[in-house]
Amino acid sequence: MFTPNRRVEGLQWAILAAMLASAAWFWRAAPDRIPVHWNLAGEPDRYGGKVEGLLFVPLLSVGLYVLLRVLPRFDPARDRYARFQGAYDTLRVGILGVMAVLYAVFLLWVSGRPVDVGLAVGTARTLETRWLRGP
Repeated sequence: MFTPNRRVEGLQWAILAAMLASAAWFWRAAPDRIPVHWNLAGEPDRYGGKVEGLLFVPLLSVGLYVLLRVLPRFDPARDRYARFQGAYDTLRVGILGVMAVLYAVFLLWVSGRPVDVGLAVGTARTLETRWLRGP
């Protein structure tokens, strides 16, 4: 049986709270038109409003948290989660961590600070791929 680790749950809640608090913090200063997608060169190629631009990633992260939190209850092999709980917890925190880092880069870009979005996304993807593959 999968039993959530309180420290892991607390860390995930802290990441989510920081993302939502950041959205609230940047709301007034953010422009009405915010880039929501970048091409491979790191240039914005699609724009959205404040709701999409500032809330999509935090709300998507909340959705991922909920999905990965309840998934063990519906998995037919749910009794096996206890055997790899450490790896599953690492995966859950890692996913939220990558989302938070990418969101932080996005917020820096929106606030006018010079950020190479292409480099940041490429680095995050490389780290995520290497982390998931393992040593």
